[in-house]
Amino acid sequence: MENKAAKQYLARVKRALVCDKTDRCRLLERCAAMIDSFQQESPEAGYDGLVAAFGEPDAFVAELLSGLDEAAVKTARKRQRLIRWGAVAVIIAVLIAISFFWYIKFIRTRDLDENMVVVQGPATPLTEEEFRELWENLPGASTAYGEGYEDGYVTKEDNKR
Repeated sequence: MENKAAKQYLARVKRALVCDKTDRCRLLERCAAMIDSFQQESPEAGYDGLVAAFGEPDAFVAELLSGLDEAAVKTARKRQRLIRWGAVAVIIAVLIAISFFWYIKFIRTRDLDENMVVVQGPATPLTEEEFRELWENLPGASTAYGEGYEDGYVTKEDNKR
């Protein structure tokens, strides 16, 4: 099947064909054989010629499926519908989980803990003596962060050395 129109027609038939795997393979082989024989008779026929000969892909599939057990076709359609809705439900659940994760992360960035210091107002320059006096009055577990320290983290005990 080298004809692009025939491949396109067969792909649309394949997409519309809803049945179990064994019946699907058998029906697709039968359809391909019918299209090949039609192309041998009319090699210049394009997609419109295939539609004129066999009908729209959906109608052709309905004709092919009419030879199968109706209960098996309904079961296959129900299974396909269940798979599609399941995929949609999984995608929605993943989106909700990701949204919840980012919301919790956002909320935690706004939380204040017992060690957080909030400074309001302009910064006040301190002299060395004022700084030493404040430093000596800090609780023992207090820490200082910032530049100018060897490791960027200094405790009150480290400062006394």
